[in-house]
Amino acid sequence: MKRIVTEGYHNPIVLNLSEIKDLIKELPYSEHRFVVFSEDGDTGDYVQTILENEELDEESRYQVEARVYHSPDSFTHYRTFVETADEAFAPFEAFYNNTAYSYDSWEDVTEEFC
Repeated sequence: MKRIVTEGYHNPIVLNLSEIKDLIKELPYSEHRFVVFSEDGDTGDYVQTILENEELDEESRYQVEARVYHSPDSFTHYRTFVETADEAFAPFEAFYNNTAYSYDSWEDVTEEFC
């Protein structure tokens, strides 16, 4: 089961798609600070977002990242920046629905985590 963790939700919780979208939209105004949506366990795929610059509040871009595991010891970590909550929400929605999502236009930042 996939769960959400934020600054406000220290213990992973299950949310529906609408609640996840609301979290992302309210990120500039809430105590949550970040949203991580992950599969159970420490080696599962995940998608996450945070404001690029919290001081800018709603004027900040969203930094969105995704980690895709190929095996328990091998993954690719992607990053992109988007202007709107709706753009940040798109990979969350795909992950929620177990549908393929293309990270081809995202930066591969795996080296930062090795």
